[in-house]
Amino acid sequence: MGIFILVKLLTAKRLGLVGRVAAALLAFSCCRTPAHADVKLARLFSDHTVLQRDTAIPVWGTADPGESVTVVIGSAKAAATADAQSNWMVRLPPRPASAQPADLAVTGKNTIIVHDVLVGDVWLASGQSNMEMAFFWTEQGKAAAKAIDSPLIRIFKVPDGARDTPQAALDRGGWAVCASPGSVMNVSQLSYFFARALQQKLGIPIGMINSSCSGTRIEAWMPAESLASDPAAPAVQEQWQKVLAEFPARKAKYEEAKAAWETAKGAAQAAGKPFKQQAPLPPSGPGSTQAPSGLYNAMIRPLIPYALHGVIWYQGENNTKRPGPYRTLFPSLISGWRSAFAHDDLPFYWVQLPGYNMGTEFGDDWAGLRESQAAALALPNTGQAVTIDIGEGNNIHPGNKPEVARRLACLALARTYGDKSVVDSGPVFERAEFHGGDPVRIHFTHVDGGLTNRSSDAAKMPAGFEMAGEDRHFHPATAHIDGATDTVLVSCTGVQAPVAVRYAWRNNPTGLTLANRAGLPLAPFRTDAW
Repeated sequence: MGIFILVKLLTAKRLGLVGRVAAALLAFSCCRTPAHADVKLARLFSDHTVLQRDTAIPVWGTADPGESVTVVIGSAKAAATADAQSNWMVRLPPRPASAQPADLAVTGKNTIIVHDVLVGDVWLASGQSNMEMAFFWTEQGKAAAKAIDSPLIRIFKVPDGARDTPQAALDRGGWAVCASPGSVMNVSQLSYFFARALQQKLGIPIGMINSSCSGTRIEAWMPAESLASDPAAPAVQEQWQKVLAEFPARKAKYEEAKAAWETAKGAAQAAGKPFKQQAPLPPSGPGSTQAPSGLYNAMIRPLIPYALHGVIWYQGENNTKRPGPYRTLFPSLISGWRSAFAHDDLPFYWVQLPGYNMGTEFGDDWAGLRESQAAALALPNTGQAVTIDIGEGNNIHPGNKPEVARRLACLALARTYGDKSVVDSGPVFERAEFHGGDPVRIHFTHVDGGLTNRSSDAAKMPAGFEMAGEDRHFHPATAHIDGATDTVLVSCTGVQAPVAVRYAWRNNPTGLTLANRAGLPLAPFRTDAW
């Protein structure tokens, strides 16, 4: 650059105006000689990646338009030419699972070598904070991390963020090899324990792509096309427009609160006193993680078309105030993701929300959300891990992630991998027999091995049942197991002519002990639609 400027100045002294202009143009032209762009790979293809076995493997990136790109791993080779927008993609032939590290070489005008590549099964893990919760978040997690040594498990955390338009690529991120406590502290507990359950059973490498973000609503994770065609779309957009309209005033209040917080923190530090007050949270607004489709655009779209074996999902807490729309939004998300990944029967398993008090223990917003989640079971190749018995009431982040992961893994092992020895579900309501009086007999599916009451007090009746008559007023009911028929008989002295029975139909039901012999709990249900 400096040489061209020097030439320009020297020449300008010796030439007339025309000559000076020509010299200047020549120098500028030399400065603008185009440099060839290096071949680049999508961020998912970085050291320690896990590729999906037994299927064509998409590998993609960018290069100069028209540039020829060759991708090689082992004896497999594929080539492509970058298009006018600089994008290229190859599909490597299917490969069997392999724990033997290999190099992935990508060559154009330059060469990229991706080291320590394994082939196994890759699962996408998504949702909000309970899916994102890393080991370092809790003392329980920190303690569990000390025993981790799983080099065949690799986890990629997609950076949090939202965008107004679909993004083609991630700008950062890498694979963590779960081989030491230090390597997993920032890793999702649920993702790891799910992967461990699969890896120990299958004996192959497992890759988890964790794309989760705390405090987010389902509509933020939906493709714009899926959301637009959903019956709940008008209400979602109306609510978002209200958020945008209120944003300036909320932001002003936030700035005031933040300034007051910083002043209080500074005063405490100056006085040598501890300061535990949490900083105020910024309001939702333009570009926030609450924007409809914003998380999909930034955190899911750039992953496409990575080859996946299935999806696990833990989300819904931020939709509990309006549980009704979730009934259509959730199936729309599942179908939208399957379409985007060009995998119509992509396995999709989720966690049904546990109990949580949220200040209204006897309310039913969370119960309604659980019902809306369960409605998505109408879609093929789906499954639900019921966790109503292992919530923590006053903790929205229950700590027993290994058990939640085990239940998700049971679904995957039984339904995706065909392991018939695995029980994947607790009892599920099938039908109720009303005879105009007590008792009401409840029938179930998935009573593998028979119903059981897990109470430490053998004489204690199973809790959680309620009954109502035509007046629609529910009263606590008693229940006992009829072991001969694997049914439950429910009765209530305060209801003479019962017409409806509910089980665990509260935000935070407690004392639930009904399960099957595999120890999986009875799923919440209601016989009415009031």
